Amino acid sequence: METSAIIELLSVTILMTLWLSLVAVSIVLLFKKINRSEEKEKKPYVYLFVGFIIIFLGDLLHTIGSDINIANPENSGIVGLLGGTFEIHTFTLFFDGLAFIIFYIMWHFFIIYRYQEGELKRYDKVVLTLSTLSIIFILASPYIESSIVDYEVAWFSPHIILFTIFGIMVVGKLMYETNKRKSEEEKEEKFLYLTSWGFVVSFLFFILTLVLLPINSAFGMMMIPKTFAYAFALITLNKGLVWKKND
Repeated sequence: METSAIIELLSVTILMTLWLSLVAVSIVLLFKKINRSEEKEKKPYVYLFVGFIIIFLGDLLHTIGSDINIANPENSGIVGLLGGTFEIHTFTLFFDGLAFIIFYIMWHFFIIYRYQEGELKRYDKVVLTLSTLSIIFILASPYIESSIVDYEVAWFSPHIILFTIFGIMVVGKLMYETNKRKSEEEKEEKFLYLTSWGFVVSFLFFILTLVLLPINSAFGMMMIPKTFAYAFALITLNKGLVWKKND
């Protein structure tokens, strides 16, 4: 293995290990938060708990796939799925993409049960419709994108377009709801508002990466600040919701 590949392998592994450790801490702390909360207050946190477990599994698999691909780019192995065979790195990207779609759906349910007592409004129905379509398209993507359309720019993939739209809608609603309440000196809402900004920055780098990557592969490095933005979102979430002293 070349020196550049070794450096890349170590960099990816270290960065993702730190990220996965942060997600794991969030899972543990959310679990404790659920156990400490009153029955009527548990549901929003349960959705976040499930979302973080899914994102941990998705990113863990993605990290393993990326490491295998860096170490052996010519033949990283294959995985059988739904009657087809897929290269391991491609499969892990697919699974991680599905995990992030579900992650944002869990965030949306968190918002619905935290601020609306479970009531679905028209805005929520639009978000859930778009997210459902995104799941359908990503499940079909190994077949549609390889046999019908060649998406040279990942941004043109239907599930990514849908994910971006409904993801921004979820983050926008979180920012709107928390911004209304942060002036009430509620510590939780202040930190949730900061969490929403972390998601905004991560989406910015996510979109820039997908749009610019076909121009130059070096733009893939923008996924690093995207990960840091997510880390900021998790830290502020934990500090506001889980580490709240007067729980």
